[in-house]
Amino acid sequence: MDKYEYKLRSDEIKSLIKQREFQKAVEIADTIDWTRVRSVTTLCTISDLYKINRRYRDAKILLEQAYERYPNVRMIVYSLCELCIKMEEIVQAIEYYKQFVQMAPTDNGKFILQYKIYEAQDVSLEERVAVLEELKKRESKEKWG
Repeated sequence: MDKYEYKLRSDEIKSLIKQREFQKAVEIADTIDWTRVRSVTTLCTISDLYKINRRYRDAKILLEQAYERYPNVRMIVYSLCELCIKMEEIVQAIEYYKQFVQMAPTDNGKFILQYKIYEAQDVSLEERVAVLEELKKRESKEKWG
């Protein structure tokens, strides 16, 4: 596929995402060789598209490609951690969690990730509540309150 054809398909995917036509967008995404794409933003967008369509393995592959290019972007690490939790790859999720905390020690996202990991591991309700209480002290979000 040449650059022109890639640009056309990429624009069509963006348009379909705006229209919330995720299934059609993913069908077009499947026709693109993502290993040749350099844009981390595009890789993350298509990864999100695959997540919406519950194609977690494909989403993870694209996030890992983005991570290889930019290992110091905390949102990529956050997304990888979250995805590993969904895929029940808890050991790998914990590794990404540790890396995220090291990269962004003051980011409140660490509490959300910790809660999700605890939930996946069936940690006691008291410990999960303690994480949410710590989050609430630092940031008031109704979803987690």
